[in-house]
Amino acid sequence: MAIGASIRDVGLAALVAAALWTALVLAAPVLVTNVGAGLIGSVAAGAVVAVRRRRAGPGALASAVSALLIALVISWALPSIPGFVSHDHPPVHTPATRMADPIGLLAFAVLLVLITGALQARTSARNRHRARRATSPAPGPNEMVVERPAP
Repeated sequence: MAIGASIRDVGLAALVAAALWTALVLAAPVLVTNVGAGLIGSVAAGAVVAVRRRRAGPGALASAVSALLIALVISWALPSIPGFVSHDHPPVHTPATRMADPIGLLAFAVLLVLITGALQARTSARNRHRARRATSPAPGPNEMVVERPAP
């Protein structure tokens, strides 16, 4: 049950962070000209989940998912809205906001996924080690065998 709640928290935080970022960009289009606002939004989502779950793994995963969602909004959703053009669009003669390249957000997401995998591998190795120590017999005292000389 705890894993389902963690996944629900990760997804909800990532979705809320991406939706808030999109609303802020629509209100103030200058925020989309660099990836800093997207990074701040994704780190905030991760921090909320990490504090709520008291673990770093779900927080890193929430940051990664929100960074991916924000990169998708930059790549697919915003270019379809009038007034926004992608970073590689040819010059336009009407006033438009040229968006930043979302590759920084994608690289950030990949880095966080790798960190989450490393945290998971460390936790599972630690749990295996603890289980092995709990099932192995406790070391006994050092016994000496004394042989009697033959008569």
